[in-house]
Amino acid sequence: CKGLLKLELTAAAGAWGGPSGDIHSCEQALVASPVWALVQALAALVDAGERVSAPGFYDQVSPPSESDERLVGALAASFDEASHLSAVGASRYKVDGTLQEKLRALVFSPTFNISSFHAGHDGEGTSNIVPARARAVVDIRLVPRMTGETVVSVLRKQLEAAGLGHVGIRVLEDTPWARA
Repeated sequence: CKGLLKLELTAAAGAWGGPSGDIHSCEQALVASPVWALVQALAALVDAGERVSAPGFYDQVSPPSESDERLVGALAASFDEASHLSAVGASRYKVDGTLQEKLRALVFSPTFNISSFHAGHDGEGTSNIVPARARAVVDIRLVPRMTGETVVSVLRKQLEAAGLGHVGIRVLEDTPWARA
């Protein structure tokens, strides 16, 4: 099964700017927003197709072996795309290609998912603030040969290269890939 690297990304006040406490949104003309910093950081890590764009991220990814390809073929023989789409409540897949290509991506490709994003007021009513902190939790599914340590290093380098080194990365979980 794919491994799991769960990370918390945070943007908060510091030498780069940002308020030390929530402030009125009119101040955003002068004070940098931690929320925008986090949004920019997430956008700097993936492309529009939701593939990680950080150089080196895919360097540890190996193509499936011959036995892996046989597994994909066996899985394809009994996989019903329409039933799967219905089960996950989706109208279509985000990737095109043959069934085998889709299953190969499902089983043997790493993923980068935003599982939560929190910033500012999220209760009833409205609020006009620049939040002092923004937080996202991402889960990255690791495939054979990928290590959490290397992935975190690659992501940090990408954020620094994008001028977003002030966005924090904290490892919440790091479980390596394992053959079931």
